Amino acid sequence: MSGVNLLPWREERRKYKEKIIYLLLGISVGIAIAFLFVISLYIDVLITNQKYRNSFLDEKIKNLDTQITEINVIEKKKKLLIDRIHVIKQFQYNRSDSVKLLNEIVAVTPEGLHLTSYKQEGNHQTIIGVAQSNARVSALMRNIERSKTLDLPTLNFIKAEGETDSGGSVYSSFTMTAKQINRNGTEKSNE
Repeated sequence: MSGVNLLPWREERRKYKEKIIYLLLGISVGIAIAFLFVISLYIDVLITNQKYRNSFLDEKIKNLDTQITEINVIEKKKKLLIDRIHVIKQFQYNRSDSVKLLNEIVAVTPEGLHLTSYKQEGNHQTIIGVAQSNARVSALMRNIERSKTLDLPTLNFIKAEGETDSGGSVYSSFTMTAKQINRNGTEKSNE
Protein backbone atom coordinates (compact mmCIF):
# COMPACT_ATOMS: atom_id res chain seq x y z
CA MET A 1 0.00 0.00 0.00
CA SER A 2 2.88 2.17 0.19
CA GLY A 3 2.74 2.64 -3.52
CA VAL A 4 -0.70 4.44 -3.45
CA ASN A 5 -0.61 8.25 -3.52
CA LEU A 6 -3.64 9.83 -1.80
CA LEU A 7 -2.58 13.44 -2.22
CA PRO A 8 -4.31 14.18 -5.52
CA TRP A 9 -7.54 12.73 -4.20
CA ARG A 10 -7.41 14.91 -1.12
CA GLU A 11 -6.52 17.88 -3.24
CA GLU A 12 -9.44 17.21 -5.55
CA ARG A 13 -11.76 16.74 -2.58
CA ARG A 14 -10.57 20.03 -1.07
CA LYS A 15 -11.14 21.79 -4.41
CA TYR A 16 -14.58 20.19 -4.63
CA LYS A 17 -15.46 21.38 -1.11
CA GLU A 18 -14.19 24.88 -1.96
CA LYS A 19 -16.39 24.89 -5.07
CA ILE A 20 -19.38 23.81 -2.98
CA ILE A 21 -18.59 26.47 -0.36
CA TYR A 22 -18.28 29.12 -3.05
CA LEU A 23 -21.43 27.84 -4.71
CA LEU A 24 -23.31 27.88 -1.39
CA LEU A 25 -21.87 31.30 -0.63
CA GLY A 26 -22.98 32.54 -4.08
CA ILE A 27 -26.43 31.00 -3.63
CA SER A 28 -26.80 32.53 -0.15
CA VAL A 29 -25.64 35.94 -1.48
CA GLY A 30 -28.11 35.57 -4.36
CA ILE A 31 -30.88 34.59 -1.95
CA ALA A 32 -29.97 37.56 0.32
CA ILE A 33 -29.99 39.92 -2.67
CA ALA A 34 -33.30 38.45 -3.86
CA PHE A 35 -34.69 38.76 -0.31
CA LEU A 36 -33.55 42.40 -0.10
CA PHE A 37 -35.04 43.05 -3.54
CA VAL A 38 -38.38 41.53 -2.44
CA ILE A 39 -38.32 43.58 0.79
CA SER A 40 -37.48 46.70 -1.23
CA LEU A 41 -40.41 46.00 -3.58
CA TYR A 42 -42.70 45.43 -0.59
CA ILE A 43 -41.58 48.70 1.02
CA ASP A 44 -42.09 50.51 -2.32
CA VAL A 45 -45.62 49.08 -2.51
CA LEU A 46 -46.30 50.25 1.07
CA ILE A 47 -44.92 53.72 0.28
CA THR A 48 -47.02 53.92 -2.89
CA ASN A 49 -50.13 52.87 -0.99
CA GLN A 50 -49.43 55.42 1.74
CA LYS A 51 -48.89 58.17 -0.85
CA TYR A 52 -52.21 57.23 -2.43
CA ARG A 53 -53.90 57.36 0.99
CA ASN A 54 -52.25 60.70 1.73
CA SER A 55 -53.37 62.19 -1.59
CA PHE A 56 -56.89 60.82 -0.97
CA LEU A 57 -56.92 62.41 2.50
CA ASP A 58 -55.54 65.69 1.13
CA GLU A 59 -58.32 65.77 -1.45
CA LYS A 60 -60.95 65.09 1.22
CA ILE A 61 -59.42 67.75 3.49
CA LYS A 62 -59.58 70.29 0.65
CA ASN A 63 -63.23 69.38 0.06
CA LEU A 64 -63.97 69.78 3.77
CA ASP A 65 -62.12 73.11 3.85
CA THR A 66 -64.26 74.43 1.00
CA GLN A 67 -67.37 73.13 2.76
CA ILE A 68 -66.28 74.80 6.02
CA THR A 69 -65.74 78.05 4.13
CA GLU A 70 -69.20 77.75 2.58
CA ILE A 71 -70.69 76.97 6.00
CA ASN A 72 -68.99 80.04 7.50
CA VAL A 73 -70.38 82.22 4.70
CA ILE A 74 -73.84 80.73 5.19
CA GLU A 75 -73.63 81.27 8.96
CA LYS A 76 -72.62 84.90 8.42
CA LYS A 77 -75.59 85.35 6.07
CA LYS A 78 -77.82 83.61 8.62
CA LYS A 79 -76.59 85.93 11.38
CA LEU A 80 -77.22 88.97 9.18
CA LEU A 81 -80.71 87.72 8.38
CA ILE A 82 -81.44 87.04 12.05
CA ASP A 83 -80.21 90.54 12.90
CA ARG A 84 -82.43 92.01 10.18
CA ILE A 85 -85.40 90.00 11.42
CA HIS A 86 -84.69 91.24 14.94
CA VAL A 87 -84.56 94.86 13.75
CA ILE A 88 -87.76 94.41 11.76
CA LYS A 89 -89.46 92.87 14.81
CA GLN A 90 -88.25 95.79 16.93
CA PHE A 91 -89.63 98.24 14.38
CA GLN A 92 -92.88 96.31 14.25
CA TYR A 93 -93.05 96.22 18.04
CA ASN A 94 -92.17 99.90 18.45
CA ARG A 95 -93.83 101.35 15.36
CA SER A 96 -96.64 102.96 17.33
CA ASP A 97 -94.34 104.14 20.14
CA SER A 98 -93.55 107.45 18.44
CA VAL A 99 -97.22 108.27 18.02
CA LYS A 100 -97.94 107.23 21.62
CA LEU A 101 -94.97 109.27 22.83
CA LEU A 102 -96.15 112.42 21.01
CA ASN A 103 -99.70 111.89 22.28
CA GLU A 104 -98.32 111.49 25.80
CA ILE A 105 -96.31 114.71 25.49
CA VAL A 106 -99.48 116.54 24.43
CA ALA A 107 -101.38 114.96 27.33
CA VAL A 108 -98.78 115.88 29.98
CA THR A 109 -98.31 119.47 28.79
CA PRO A 110 -100.41 121.76 31.01
CA GLU A 111 -102.14 124.92 29.80
CA GLY A 112 -100.00 127.99 29.87
CA LEU A 113 -96.93 126.08 28.76
CA HIS A 114 -95.70 125.92 25.15
CA LEU A 115 -93.04 123.58 23.82
CA THR A 116 -90.60 125.21 21.42
CA SER A 117 -88.32 122.24 20.79
CA TYR A 118 -88.35 118.51 21.34
CA LYS A 119 -85.42 116.19 20.69
CA GLN A 120 -85.11 112.43 21.14
CA GLU A 121 -81.77 110.61 21.33
CA GLY A 122 -82.31 106.94 22.08
CA ASN A 123 -84.44 106.86 25.20
CA HIS A 124 -83.47 110.39 26.33
CA GLN A 125 -85.96 113.15 25.59
CA THR A 126 -84.98 116.82 25.67
CA ILE A 127 -87.89 119.25 26.04
CA ILE A 128 -87.43 123.01 25.58
CA GLY A 129 -90.32 125.39 26.11
CA VAL A 130 -91.82 128.54 27.52
CA ALA A 131 -94.18 128.68 30.52
CA GLN A 132 -96.32 131.44 32.01
CA SER A 133 -94.94 130.56 35.44
CA ASN A 134 -92.63 128.16 37.24
CA ALA A 135 -95.70 126.39 38.59
CA ARG A 136 -96.59 125.31 35.04
CA VAL A 137 -93.13 123.74 34.68
CA SER A 138 -93.64 121.94 38.00
CA ALA A 139 -97.01 120.67 36.76
CA LEU A 140 -95.31 119.36 33.61
CA MET A 141 -92.74 117.50 35.71
CA ARG A 142 -95.46 115.95 37.92
CA ASN A 143 -97.41 114.91 34.83
CA ILE A 144 -94.30 113.27 33.35
CA GLU A 145 -93.72 111.34 36.58
CA ARG A 146 -97.29 109.96 36.37
CA SER A 147 -96.95 109.15 32.69
CA LYS A 148 -96.82 105.57 31.37
CA THR A 149 -94.42 106.50 28.58
CA LEU A 150 -92.07 109.05 30.18
CA ASP A 151 -90.26 109.03 33.49
CA LEU A 152 -87.45 110.69 35.45
CA PRO A 153 -88.01 114.33 34.50
CA THR A 154 -84.97 116.49 35.23
CA LEU A 155 -85.07 120.27 34.98
CA ASN A 156 -81.78 121.44 33.46
CA PHE A 157 -82.45 125.17 33.78
CA ILE A 158 -85.26 127.67 34.05
CA LYS A 159 -84.89 131.37 33.38
CA ALA A 160 -87.35 134.23 33.79
CA GLU A 161 -87.65 136.27 30.61
CA GLY A 162 -89.29 139.58 29.64
CA GLU A 163 -92.93 140.56 29.57
CA THR A 164 -95.32 138.47 27.47
CA ASP A 165 -98.49 140.56 27.55
CA SER A 166 -99.72 144.03 28.55
CA GLY A 167 -100.47 142.80 32.07
CA GLY A 168 -96.75 142.70 32.82
CA SER A 169 -96.48 139.00 33.47
CA VAL A 170 -93.12 137.37 33.07
CA TYR A 171 -92.66 134.10 31.28
CA SER A 172 -90.03 131.44 31.98
CA SER A 173 -88.01 129.55 29.41
CA PHE A 174 -86.88 126.10 30.49
CA THR A 175 -85.04 122.99 29.37
CA MET A 176 -85.70 119.56 30.84
CA THR A 177 -84.92 115.97 30.07
CA ALA A 178 -86.93 112.80 30.58
CA LYS A 179 -86.49 109.13 29.79
CA GLN A 180 -88.80 107.07 27.67
CA ILE A 181 -89.92 103.79 29.18
CA ASN A 182 -91.13 100.80 27.22
CA ARG A 183 -94.37 98.86 27.56
CA ASN A 184 -93.26 96.63 30.42
CA GLY A 185 -92.25 99.62 32.57
CA THR A 186 -88.45 99.46 32.17
CA GLU A 187 -86.24 102.03 30.57
CA LYS A 188 -86.37 101.66 26.82
CA SER A 189 -83.19 100.08 25.45
CA ASN A 190 -81.24 101.93 22.83
CA GLU A 191 -81.21 99.30 20.04
